[in-house]
Amino acid sequence: MSVHKVCYLYILKSLKDNKLYVGVTKNLQKRFKQHNLGFVRSTKIRRPFILIYSEKFSTLSEARKKEWEFKCTPWGGKLKKELAEKWSLGPPKADRDGGQQS
Repeated sequence: MSVHKVCYLYILKSLKDNKLYVGVTKNLQKRFKQHNLGFVRSTKIRRPFILIYSEKFSTLSEARKKEWEFKCTPWGGKLKKELAEKWSLGPPKADRDGGQQS
């Protein structure tokens, strides 16, 4: 019997410098907490963060592919900026859960 583990792609926005961070994790709440507590070397000096986007994937490889798109393609960079701009207007409407997409 195989265990089906959900993975998440997430985008954080630094409240210190307004820069965005894209990552992938199997435990979104734990990873978000690690970023804000300074346990992630690459984001430690940019704390605190808010979560502006997350998306569920059924496999790690699917989540990594989407992460690559956000980080390495022109349309991914554009989408990332659009998400950040929407968040700057206030949290997403009631049809979303704190910026998270299911």
